[in-house]
Amino acid sequence: MKWYNKEIMKNEKFFNFPINLIDGFLDDSNSCLYNIYSFSIYKHIMEYNFKDGFEWVNSADEEKAIEIAESFFEVNSMNKISTYNKGEEIFNSVQSNQPYSRIKTAVLVDFFKNPKTEFEKVVLLAHLALLSTNKEKSYSKVDKNFIYSRMNGLSKSLAREYVDEKLIFPDPRIKEQLHPKLQKYFTKRYWDRIKEELSERWYWFIPKEIPAYDKDGNLTIKTIRRINYFTQLSQEKFYSVIIKEEEKKKEKKNTDVLRSIIENYNKNNK
Repeated sequence: MKWYNKEIMKNEKFFNFPINLIDGFLDDSNSCLYNIYSFSIYKHIMEYNFKDGFEWVNSADEEKAIEIAESFFEVNSMNKISTYNKGEEIFNSVQSNQPYSRIKTAVLVDFFKNPKTEFEKVVLLAHLALLSTNKEKSYSKVDKNFIYSRMNGLSKSLAREYVDEKLIFPDPRIKEQLHPKLQKYFTKRYWDRIKEELSERWYWFIPKEIPAYDKDGNLTIKTIRRINYFTQLSQEKFYSVIIKEEEKKKEKKNTDVLRSIIENYNKNNK
């Protein structure tokens, strides 16, 4: 399969896809990228191009549908019927509760056409994993085990089985469940390298401290432990978001105290 992109560096469109499609990426990245491509093109057809009831009955119609969707993303596949069939197959197999990630069309084309080192692919997996964890927030708050689980194409964290334990990274029980090629990068040394690449090449801000209210109600600085924050907001915007969330927590706490006082008063004065 061959691809083109008219203005690869300017293209800001994204392919949205279920996270399980990156399973096996380190074995055969091009197959995974093709699956993401086919799924996204087919999904676009289903949701946008023909949502008014257009139906096609032969290969010429399917090919035209692919052409319209690909025109939107400014990409092109040589075998449109194969793309359609593969996309339909994946689309019909996706579970409704699958978390989604997204990849820029320019990035997908770049990784499909140009040779990449295994480590570059691992960092891309980390980037895609993080994009699947923000739960509609402007940042992600996740631990390393969850990130590696998503890098493995899994919806849930492999650490969920050990929720009552204080895991020390890297835990060998987690490692043995990862893809064999990903296990190599499940170390403190590689994790630090991955974070560095995420910051420098993929525009993630990974703070070591956050604003928080202390027990006296004063805004102060809190050191981050165990759980990591990741955002593509600027530092100033990110800290502003966290402060607003802290203010909401403070207000809720005060409201809860007031509610408790009123409930006890009413109970004792009946």
